[in-house]
Amino acid sequence: ATGTCMGAEAGATCMSGQVCAGGSCATSCPAGQVDCGGRCVDPSTDPVYCGATGTCMGAEAGATCMSGQVCAGGACATSCPAGQVNCGGRCVDPSTDPIRCGASGTCTGPDAGVTCMSGQVCAAGSCETRCPSGQVDCGGRCVDPSTDPIFCGASGDCAGPNMGAVCASGEACSAGVCELRCPGGQIICGGRCVDPTSDRVYCGAAGDCTGVNDGVTCSAGQVCAAGSCELS
Repeated sequence: ATGTCMGAEAGATCMSGQVCAGGSCATSCPAGQVDCGGRCVDPSTDPVYCGATGTCMGAEAGATCMSGQVCAGGACATSCPAGQVNCGGRCVDPSTDPIRCGASGTCTGPDAGVTCMSGQVCAAGSCETRCPSGQVDCGGRCVDPSTDPIFCGASGDCAGPNMGAVCASGEACSAGVCELRCPGGQIICGGRCVDPTSDRVYCGAAGDCTGVNDGVTCSAGQVCAAGSCELS
């Protein structure tokens, strides 16, 4: 549905056995999403079904985040991790999210980003027809399977046995495998093993990579060099 949600803007009612995925009726949900009452949700960001799994019923329904909270990495929290934006209670990575591609600030109006069209993916905050080399299309998101904590080790079509693994709390995705610790010189930031001397999202991060230790996110046109953002 769009606009007034009336007449031609009312959208479609999906048939029995179908789900609503990305604004279209489909027979199944994209990789990384769960069917919750006929709606495809991303349990890592959805504030109503935060952390949902499997059937999305009973103990698998996840949690509904309270007012003022956001869903980050499948858990309710008071704020989003560095590099992510609060979009209606969902913590999204605007560099990869196909619904809020390129979002910033308040994630409203001109800051809301764009929704990529069918067949497109969100890569580095722009809608593209394919992912950059070394990345995999997982439900319209371009992810690096060597570091992504939701699709760790994903390959090919990023579906079924190719979806990779979701790293548990306290683990990070390193070289496509969920690990309890990162290689020398790297730290865990948002479930990823990052090099704080060169990572553009967590530039200069240290320790537990939270609060004052989460570094800074370099602006467009900048690179992270020796832990500081500089013009490229």
